[in-house]
Amino acid sequence: MSNILKGNRVFAFRGEYQGKSGEVIGYQNVDFQTQQGCLVKLDENGSPVCIPERDLNVENLSPQEIGTEITKLKKQVEAMAHQIPQKLLKEIPEHLTYLQAALNSKNQAESRNEYQYISGELARAINPDFVSNNLSLKKLKYCC
Repeated sequence: MSNILKGNRVFAFRGEYQGKSGEVIGYQNVDFQTQQGCLVKLDENGSPVCIPERDLNVENLSPQEIGTEITKLKKQVEAMAHQIPQKLLKEIPEHLTYLQAALNSKNQAESRNEYQYISGELARAINPDFVSNNLSLKKLKYCC
């Protein structure tokens, strides 16, 4: 049985899709013997592709990668300042910092709390599609 589950974030470390990452959305037999593939919705274009399971690893962000995603989100929030109420414009970066600290300390309860607050406020202030389509938020959600 595989350790790769539907909903996992994965990256291909070899094969045709080497270096690509995405979310597992299902499974598919690659051949008629024993090889199973994962249907992966790629980050770069959103298209589902079948990648042999043996070519995939579950994506676990390092503290540096978490920091990079937090920084990207802070910049995106700054770029959309005209759409966000002033109070939130101050709070969101603070809560992103709290989320980073919680993720780095592996405090799952606090991580989920902070993620839910951030995603909920961004969905209300900007739009729900921003949250559901934002790659940085998807990566951070998977870490929670």
